[in-house]
Amino acid sequence: MSPDEHAAPSHGLPGWDHLGLGEDPARARARALLERDESAGADALRSSLSELFELRLREVEAALDRAEDRAGLASLREAAEAKALEEQLAEGDRDRRLTALVDVQEALSGMRRSGSVDAILQTAPRELSRACGFDRANLFKVEDGRMVMESAYWEGDSAGAQEMLVWARENPPRLDHMMLETEMIRRRAPCLVLDARNDPRVPRALADFARTRSYVAAPIMPAGKVIGFVHADRLYSGRICDAVDRDLVWAFAEGFGYAFERTVMAERLRQQRDQARTALLSTLDMMDAATEEELRLTQAETGSAVSSRRAVGRLLDESVPMEAALTPREVEVVRFLATGMTNQAIAEELVVTVGTVKSHVKHILRKFHAANRAEAVSRYLRSARTRELQAMEAAEA
Repeated sequence: MSPDEHAAPSHGLPGWDHLGLGEDPARARARALLERDESAGADALRSSLSELFELRLREVEAALDRAEDRAGLASLREAAEAKALEEQLAEGDRDRRLTALVDVQEALSGMRRSGSVDAILQTAPRELSRACGFDRANLFKVEDGRMVMESAYWEGDSAGAQEMLVWARENPPRLDHMMLETEMIRRRAPCLVLDARNDPRVPRALADFARTRSYVAAPIMPAGKVIGFVHADRLYSGRICDAVDRDLVWAFAEGFGYAFERTVMAERLRQQRDQARTALLSTLDMMDAATEEELRLTQAETGSAVSSRRAVGRLLDESVPMEAALTPREVEVVRFLATGMTNQAIAEELVVTVGTVKSHVKHILRKFHAANRAEAVSRYLRSARTRELQAMEAAEA
């Protein structure tokens, strides 16, 4: 091999060129795949590298066998078994991740159909646990610089979850600079805690009360701002959480944030719609009542031309009592007005609503052709005084 060949770049296979292994077909295929777009050939590259590893493994095994190096052969076969086990575990993790992600999406789809904010907050821990296989899940909100527990789900231990919820709400940990959750706020990323009992970043009192050994946590930040956290662990099964658990919780937290924001907006829109509907119906009722009242007054005033002329004549003729133009209830109201009583006082006296009193006052002003209450009262008192004088003159005669 020439010096130029030795100096050629390894294309992602560091340390291979200087070994002088030669350019066999398996290695050539690996090189060709590395020089292509990685996103287009990831699976093919993995298969090619596996083939190359197997080829080299057999070559080394044959060389050790020729040299009758039994210890070397045993070590080589042990390494090969370890490599195979590692690949099986990696494949198992990939399958577990894929299956759980599908379950997470289904759980999030169900929560997006929640009818209220309270419903989605209460169901979130349960859906996370069932989708990802966690034993326990807790949901927290960030409030006044503290981590306040909002809801909890502990598989098969509802009493424990309720006890945890009560205690955590009474003792919300402060988000100081040393806490793991504060770090999540800064980094906007999930975390994996392998040893909660000895990790100084873990809120000690909360972890001790919950008997947490290992857990995963992720921030909830639908609009880029962290508004809460979700924690999950596998306490009852005795399993230690791993990186796959961390990624699953992160995916759930991200989807939950959007579902929560959507639910909040939908609930606000429903409230605004209901308020607008109530206001509209109230306005329509008022308009209907006003229309009916106007029709009634119009019929009363124009139903008979003779009656109308007589009513006007009574108003212009001080010898005719003005009370004759009023209904019995309106007479009561105008007498109370003459004493200086307010609409509220009159309503209490007559055991009616203030709105009813206002309607009577409106009718009195119209019938008396008065601009305001004072003018109506003045005309009423003048009419009453005229009747008194007429009565006195009649008595003297």
